[in-house]
Amino acid sequence: MTHKETYNILNRFSGEIQCSVEIECAVDALPSMKLGLAVKVAIKENKDLSGSDLSRLDLRWSNLSRLDLSRSDLSGSNLRKSNLSGSNLSGSNLSGSDLSGSNLSGSNLSGSDLSDTKYNNDIISHIVARATRLDGYEFFAFATDNGIKIKAGCKYLSIKEAKAHVAKNYPNTPKAIETLSIIRHIESMAKLHKNGRAW
Repeated sequence: MTHKETYNILNRFSGEIQCSVEIECAVDALPSMKLGLAVKVAIKENKDLSGSDLSRLDLRWSNLSRLDLSRSDLSGSNLRKSNLSGSNLSGSNLSGSDLSGSNLSGSNLSGSDLSDTKYNNDIISHIVARATRLDGYEFFAFATDNGIKIKAGCKYLSIKEAKAHVAKNYPNTPKAIETLSIIRHIESMAKLHKNGRAW
C-alpha cells in the first residue's frame, strides 16, 4: 500500500530543512528509500541540494549529471552505475560510498573525502592526480588498497595495465606520447602521496 507524503531533505551542517518535496512510497518504506525518492524528485524540480545530508541513500543507476552537490554528505551511499558527469562534488563527503561503474567525467572532486570509497573491487583512500588529454579524455588516479588505479573513460587500470593498453592500441602516436606523459605525472604524484607504503 502506497501513500503520498512530504519529505524534508536536511542541510548537513545546520540540520535545518534544505528543501521539501512530495513523494509517493510504501507506508512502511525505510528512511533511506524515502530519501532516495525525495532526491530524485528534488532533481526533477531543480531544488538546491548543495550542502544537504544525502548519507546512506540508494541512488544506483541515477542521473546526477551537472548537479551541484558541493559540500553535501553522501557518505555510505550506493552510487553504483550512477551518472555523475559534470557534477560539482567539491568538498563533499563520499566516504564509505560505492562509486563502482559510475561516470565521473567532468566532475569536480576537489576537496572531497573519498576515504573508504568503493570502486569495483578496490577501496579508495584518496585522489592522487587528475589530468585531461587535449582531446578532452579525462584521467583520475586513485590510491587504493590494491595500489594506484587509473580511471579513464570506461577503463579502470593499474599503471602497468595503462601503459600496456597504450602500447597495444595506439603506439608511436601523438596520443600515445601525451597519454604516457600523463601516466608519468601520475607516477610522480603517487610517490608524493604514498606516505611510506609501496604502491
